[in-house]
Amino acid sequence: MASLFGPLPKVVRLLDAGAGEGALTAAFISRLLEENDGVRAVEATLYELDPHMQEAISEKMRACQIVCARAGLDFTFAIHTANFIQEMSLRLAQDLFDASAPAFEAAIANPPYRKIGVDSPERHHLRRVGVETSISTRDLSH
Repeated sequence: MASLFGPLPKVVRLLDAGAGEGALTAAFISRLLEENDGVRAVEATLYELDPHMQEAISEKMRACQIVCARAGLDFTFAIHTANFIQEMSLRLAQDLFDASAPAFEAAIANPPYRKIGVDSPERHHLRRVGVETSISTRDLSH
């Protein structure tokens, strides 16, 4: 997945919305270090709900900082233990032009594969910001 990125800016704000242990972010960093394509800094924002993953992800991100520092690449990270869908939809619902809304140049994710239930909190949050709308099967037949 990390090899699929095209040209990147000098400062990359990277989103990893289902970080797990941070393997995809680490792969992204590895790719940057191998290709040396002009990126000077990476600001990684990682979301992971599982409290059992927090120590592993922190260790992996600190390891990324070490290898990046050796290569002259500035690497910073923030790990959020919030639900990415809920947090972003709440921010977007407040104001799309709010200066506190995050912006990213790249996103890498392997979110959990599960169906989002019709009445789940995630589905309600997505509807609220217009990302998902309710469409009945009756509507699809016309």
